[in-house]
Amino acid sequence: MKHVTLIVLIFSLGLCAHCDKSAQAQDDLIRIHIGGIPLDVEVAATPETRNRGLMYRTSMPENQGMLFVFPDEKQRTFWMKNCLMPIDVGFFDARPFLLNVQQMQPDDGHGRWSSAGAAKYAVETNKDWWENNYIRRGAELELPHPIQGI
Repeated sequence: MKHVTLIVLIFSLGLCAHCDKSAQAQDDLIRIHIGGIPLDVEVAATPETRNRGLMYRTSMPENQGMLFVFPDEKQRTFWMKNCLMPIDVGFFDARPFLLNVQQMQPDDGHGRWSSAGAAKYAVETNKDWWENNYIRRGAELELPHPIQGI
């Protein structure tokens, strides 16, 4: 009987550890709004997280994405090296208003997609998210709190 109790306890602890990891992954998301539309995003505000981006992922939940925060405002160029799914990227100036959206397809990293002007933020989403939500140039990016890029 002691062995059964021990096994049940270990199994329960394993489930709790898994639940904590799932909750932690959800805690890593913040809610932003673009043109009033909510989007849950991971934040990439360091050189390491910005360089990794969404590499090696095969899917992403419908209303999730990644917010790239840069330390300064300048022309930004993205590529799709090791990206396995088509994604769209919206570029925002420091005010922060949408400059343009680029649709990016997986490739070997040779393609380049750039901002239409000096950008401080970029938001990657699933393909067609911007179009499906009727978000156009000039839409405002609303952050829940200030975020600094380094």
